Amino acid sequence: GLEKIKQTDYDLVLTDIKMPVMDGFEMITQMRKNNNDLPVVIILSAYTELNQLRKAIQQGAHDYLTKPFNLHEMDITVQRALERNRLIRENISYKRRLEEKVEQQTIALWNQLQELENTHKHLLDSYESTIVALCAALEARDRSTEHHVRRVEHHVQKMAEHLGLDEEKIRVIRWGAILHDIGNIGISDN
Repeated sequence: GLEKIKQTDYDLVLTDIKMPVMDGFEMITQMRKNNNDLPVVIILSAYTELNQLRKAIQQGAHDYLTKPFNLHEMDITVQRALERNRLIRENISYKRRLEEKVEQQTIALWNQLQELENTHKHLLDSYESTIVALCAALEARDRSTEHHVRRVEHHVQKMAEHLGLDEEKIRVIRWGAILHDIGNIGISDN
């Protein structure tokens, strides 16, 4: 029986407790080692002691029938066990599909986040290019300030780094340094 369970996917296993090579409890233990997903095991036995019933359930048996058993009762028990097995498999399948969907959504969100980060970086680069262009216009207008803005930017950045500020704060401080004389662009030559 154990070899068959290794080779084929079964919905239901019926076993006795007292058998020649190993008892039903050991069979369940061995079966679980090879196929822990096999959810339904019905123990058939002439034993009616409560401790045997308790042990069967603790081992993972779905139900317990005593010999001699009534065929109608066995049919009901088997149908109930098969229905339980069906529900367990559906639940496992649903869980797998849900996990796959979550993984797909996570990948999609990750890709969108990467796209947003790239767009944000592009916007920051464009913003900085605009600031630099404004300062270049100021320096072109007033040669006495040539390279002054870049020197101020350099010194301010070094001070901010020395203070241990994060990258975002350093960027804002650099932009402030670049723009610190931008008002001069509106001063009349006269």
